Formats: sequence, structure tokens, C-alpha cells
Amino acid sequence: MNSTPSTSFLEQIATKVPVVLNSELTGGNEGYFPITIALSIHAIKVAYELKKNFYMNGRLSKWQETAVMMVYSFGGASLSAFLLGLPQPWLENSSLIPVNSAIFLLMAYLPGDYLFNLLQAFSPYSDILISVVDGMTKGYGITTAGVDLVKFKLKPEKVSESIVAMIVIGTVTGAGGGMISDLFQLTQKNWAFRTPTMFTSLSIDLKLSFFTTIGYIFTTKLWSFSSAMPNFVFSKLFDGIINTVIPSFTTNEAKLVFGTVCSCVLGYKAYMDYNIFVEKQKVLKSKTEKDLKSSSKSKNE
Repeated sequence: MNSTPSTSFLEQIATKVPVVLNSELTGGNEGYFPITIALSIHAIKVAYELKKNFYMNGRLSKWQETAVMMVYSFGGASLSAFLLGLPQPWLENSSLIPVNSAIFLLMAYLPGDYLFNLLQAFSPYSDILISVVDGMTKGYGITTAGVDLVKFKLKPEKVSESIVAMIVIGTVTGAGGGMISDLFQLTQKNWAFRTPTMFTSLSIDLKLSFFTTIGYIFTTKLWSFSSAMPNFVFSKLFDGIINTVIPSFTTNEAKLVFGTVCSCVLGYKAYMDYNIFVEKQKVLKSKTEKDLKSSSKSKNE
């Protein structure tokens, strides 16, 4: 009697997580404006972080701030598509620009700052929760929309076998928005081209995207020296070392593992950023109070 092989518990969870992230807030495909959970959380996360940045470092024009929101929201996917000569995601997806614009405008310009103040009221828990969920989305984005795009969707093109392409596209998918913003100083009032700071100091976002990409490639054995360089004398040796040192996962398991890693790292970063934001708020409040006192004294004199 034949028995079907049992699926591991990790594999079972791994197949359900992307279904949840890609499920629609309307509860199905019949909604008038279906929006996925992943898109919504990512848009809220980016809008919330930008609002805090503009609060501390000065506001830009409404059009500038909205443009920065777009870059941070899907700049990585856009840059990846540009490098591979593929259609831009914001042109293919009818929801991308409207949803991100609407959420940012609500976060940044809603009278009374109700949405921003609501998230602030539950800080740091709200910061951590949003970052953890967005971290899982980031992990799946790097692996599925980055590495898998090159490896599987571009077959039989030669680029699909290139580890350089997989690493570059995976990393750019995860951190491309920040790279573009850094290159053109988009969070400053006057935009200008400059040498990217990644050449002098790598951001956590860039490091996380790079190591997630590398980890996913080698734990799933999507690339090997033997397949890429069969005549190289040390190919089997290098593959043997990699297979011994690095654990093996199915693609679904690896996506869950590295999505969880991204969640943990970004959750911790959110907590640290919260503490920094609180300290900056205190400094700004103290400075404002001093300015008011000095202004009132000068008027009395």
C-alpha cells in the first residue's frame, strides 16, 4: 500500500503565510477595491516612518513628500524591473499608486493627525507590530519577487543562471527604494545627485536584503558551482563545503525562515528607532520652549 510522504510542519506553515499576506482586506476577489494585507501594511509602515522623518527634519512640499512615498514603497521593484528590462510594476498594477498615495495623504495631512497620533499612542508596540509584519512581507518580496523572478520566470534566458543577477536583483528588490532616495537626497528639500552613502556605510536595510538573498540562494540550492562551472576543478569541493555548512530547505521553508529573520531584525530596529525618535522629540520640545521664552522676554523688554 503506497503512502504519500508527510509534509513537514514548517512546510505547512510556509505555504499558508504568503496566502495570508496576499489575501485581500475585502475578504475575497469580489470587492470593489481589493487591497492585499501586504500592500496595506507596507504602505502604512512607509508612510508612518516618513511622517516621523519629516516631523523631525522639516516638511517638504506635498508633491515632493508623495513622490518620496512612492520611491520608498516600490522603488526596489521598479529598479529591479528597470535592470531586467521588464514593465514597471506601478504601470502593471492599478492599485499601487492610488493605495500608497491615499495612505500617505491620510497619514501626513489628515486634520488633527488622527492616524499618526493613533499609532503614536500605542508606540512602541504599534511600531514593532507593523515592522514585524512588513518584515515578513520584505522577506517574501526579496525571495519571490527578486531571486525567483530571475531564476524561474526569466528562463530560458541566460541571466536566469547567473548568481550575480540573483544577488543584485534580490538585494535591490529589498533595499532599492532607500538606495534611490540616498542617491538623490530625496528626503531633503533640494534634491541633488550625490555619492551614495552605501559606499561608505551600509544601512541595516541593505545588509539585511543582501544576506537574505544569499541565504535563500544557498539554502535552496538554486545555484551551485557544479552546474555553473562544471569544468572548474574545485566545483565539487566548494559545493560539498556549502552543502555541509549550510542547511537545506525547500523554497517554501526558506521563504518562511528568511521572512522571519527579516521580521525579527526590523522589529528590533523599530524599537531602537522609537527610542531615538522619543529622544529627538524631547530635544525639539526643549528647544521650542526655550525659543518661546526668549521671544516673550524680548517682547517684554
